[in-house]
Amino acid sequence: MNSGQKAIVCVAIGAVMVVLGFAARAWWWETPGTGGGWFNYAPNNGVVFTADPVDHGAIVTQALIWIGLVVVWAAACLFVLRTKGDTGPEAPSTPDA
Repeated sequence: MNSGQKAIVCVAIGAVMVVLGFAARAWWWETPGTGGGWFNYAPNNGVVFTADPVDHGAIVTQALIWIGLVVVWAAACLFVLRTKGDTGPEAPSTPDA
């Protein structure tokens, strides 16, 4: 693959990671039927509805999932973008005496 194709593969892997992240968020945290509608509205009475309290554990978990997906994406791009014969840092050369 040439460098342009490698770049396209990295972008595609990133797009897949975004889709996986949103799918994980929808699957684990969004209950069907609770994602919208009227809030703080009760016609003709004095009842006021309040939103649920913020679940900080869920926020941290979601952040960790996104960070994990970014790490996987970066590792995949490093693998795809490596040059042929690239095995890592080379050992320092020592002059022959």
